[in-house]
Amino acid sequence: MTDASARGRIRALQQEIRRSAGAGIARSRDGLVDEFRGAGSAEAGDDAEFAQAFLRMNGVRVRPSLTRADPGSQVQLQYGNRLAIEGAGALTAVLVIAGLVAYWAYGAVLLALGCVAVALLVFWWHRLDRSLPAWLPRGRLTGLAVAAPLLIVIGGVLCLIIRHNRTDDANMTQASALVRQADAALDQGDIGTAQQLLFRAEGLSHGKLPAFTEDVRAHLIVKQLEGLLAEQNRKEGIYDEAVRAAAAQRYAEAVKRLREIPGFRDADSLLREYQRNAR
Repeated sequence: MTDASARGRIRALQQEIRRSAGAGIARSRDGLVDEFRGAGSAEAGDDAEFAQAFLRMNGVRVRPSLTRADPGSQVQLQYGNRLAIEGAGALTAVLVIAGLVAYWAYGAVLLALGCVAVALLVFWWHRLDRSLPAWLPRGRLTGLAVAAPLLIVIGGVLCLIIRHNRTDDANMTQASALVRQADAALDQGDIGTAQQLLFRAEGLSHGKLPAFTEDVRAHLIVKQLEGLLAEQNRKEGIYDEAVRAAAAQRYAEAVKRLREIPGFRDADSLLREYQRNAR
């Protein structure tokens, strides 16, 4: 049985069953085995198994099956969407289970798309049967052909979107925790650590930081200003001590103090003057 002759015969058989308007047709078991048997079968049973598998692959259901029916008996043939629905349902079940293992929303999305595929096969079967390529077997493979684009392409895209949103949510949670840690570091006066934590939070959230981040940034600015004022007061105190020491002619002490604040006001010029006087 060549591929071309097999396709022609199965299409003719499908058309004959369609014309029965759902009632099905009766055919000789031996005639079907002879018509659709595989080439080079070693035993008679192999012919029946091959013909049975070939008919099922093309959406034709045989009752009883060719392997169980008695030689010379009549069998009932039905053609429709049942085997295609089984194929779509099987693929849906496998992918839904895999999706649920990863995350419940993946499974829910895939289940919904699988239901769409099954609905197409149930309600649009006659249109699909006429529209799909003739070389595509009308059995479970048709169900796979209808369900796979929905489940793999559209489902894959939707699952990627869900994954991206989940990652953003997780990053936002972690970024919020880092911002709170930065605020706690500022309370302890650790400005450097607070700046590092805020920088990490910005990297995680891609700039979409929680609203209270502005309060923490304001807190950081206040702490930075307090630090600058404290440093200014410290240098003023050292400068005044150096000037008083020089007034008391303790030039060595004055030189030592001014060396602690290079570049502050006229500390550099006073340092040179006091060094000359200390000689």
